[in-house]
Amino acid sequence: MGSDGVPITSPRKGAFKAENAMKNIVKEFERNGNDIVIIDKSKLLPEHVNELTNAIEGAGLSDKIIWWPE
Repeated sequence: MGSDGVPITSPRKGAFKAENAMKNIVKEFERNGNDIVIIDKSKLLPEHVNELTNAIEGAGLSDKIIWWPE
């Protein structure tokens, strides 16, 4: 979602892609040595949260993720 509240649909402008989100999550674990990653879902559409949840579960990382807000 853009700062104006309108969903971003162009990948070039930062539209949501689960594979890109997963790359960023893995980078947080590797680069920063984090044991837990907090994901701010306040600007994600519900279907994107579902996509990301499925990707996280598929990668076996569910126990290392905190969703905000609950």
